[in-house]
Amino acid sequence: MKQTIQSTLTVLAVAAAAAALTFASPVAHAQEAKGKPVPGWLQKEVEKVTTVISDLNEEQKTKLADAIQVRTEAVAKVKSSGASGDEAKAQTKDAWSAYFNGAKTFLTDAQFEKFKELHKPNTAASKQ
Repeated sequence: MKQTIQSTLTVLAVAAAAAALTFASPVAHAQEAKGKPVPGWLQKEVEKVTTVISDLNEEQKTKLADAIQVRTEAVAKVKSSGASGDEAKAQTKDAWSAYFNGAKTFLTDAQFEKFKELHKPNTAASKQ
């Protein structure tokens, strides 16, 4: 009886692991393949963009996740730097500009238009 329960638990654990891999985002696989844990906030941001731009391929999703992470880290660095108000605004603007310019290199024109719409304040896409 004990061995049957242990076997059943093993089968359930393997099935759960397989299901997790099946439903995990390609971004999660790419990040884990690089040896980095995937932060929940990053996964959420990527899902927000992929909801609006649904035709991204796996490479684009990986590059998008990298771009989002770089942008977020740059903005966080600005906030923790103690820069003056104007200086902080300029550095934050630079981080966002780099994010947009980077995205333009791996998105199609149509995808980039959706990307820009998504990042405009007070639009339906930005409230996704």
